[in-house]
Amino acid sequence: MAELRLTNQGAEARVFECDFYGKSAIKKERFSKKYRHPDLDKKLLNSQITMEVRLLNRCLLNKIPVPAVYYVDKRDHVIFMEKIEGVTVKHLLSYKKNEMEIPVETLAEQVAVVLSQIHDNNVIHGDLTTSNMMYNKEKNDSNVTLIDFGLGFISDVAEDKAVDLYVFERALSSTTPNCHDFLTSFYNAYTKLSKNSKSVLARLEDVRMRGRKRDMTG
Repeated sequence: MAELRLTNQGAEARVFECDFYGKSAIKKERFSKKYRHPDLDKKLLNSQITMEVRLLNRCLLNKIPVPAVYYVDKRDHVIFMEKIEGVTVKHLLSYKKNEMEIPVETLAEQVAVVLSQIHDNNVIHGDLTTSNMMYNKEKNDSNVTLIDFGLGFISDVAEDKAVDLYVFERALSSTTPNCHDFLTSFYNAYTKLSKNSKSVLARLEDVRMRGRKRDMTG
């Protein structure tokens, strides 16, 4: 494997670009936490890696666009996975509406396709931001690919799916001030596409209400 190139370092992991036996890849390396007991630390890291790989494989088996998993090294807490080419949805939405290479409504609908698919397969992403959505117009199957399932889990509970959407709303509004048209198109599509949209969106109203109360009380 060729030289590693650090592309991101967060609170939980370092992310590198690399070559994996001739394929463009991402190496995700989770941190040990020195304040945790070594046995607990190892157990938690292995559990997190196992869950992330499980989520990715569940999506792949159901033909949901996510990175393919190449190799897992639990001893060193590392996942090698496919590098997704393209730009983030956040980058696309940074342009004025009339300057975007894709209509905002179409982009919103493509995002809704992927999010309805993961929720219908009981996958909760846990960190739905537009930075974790990659767009590539050259792809034949789906132009939007979800990445970074490090905070995800499996659940069939409507509340968990609603919270996933609420996190997405809040993240979108913080980075894209004029996101009304995007969200309108997104929810119109999600309602039609997701088999459980009625129960999820009903719970979303409750989640929003709790969020507003927290905002008011600080």
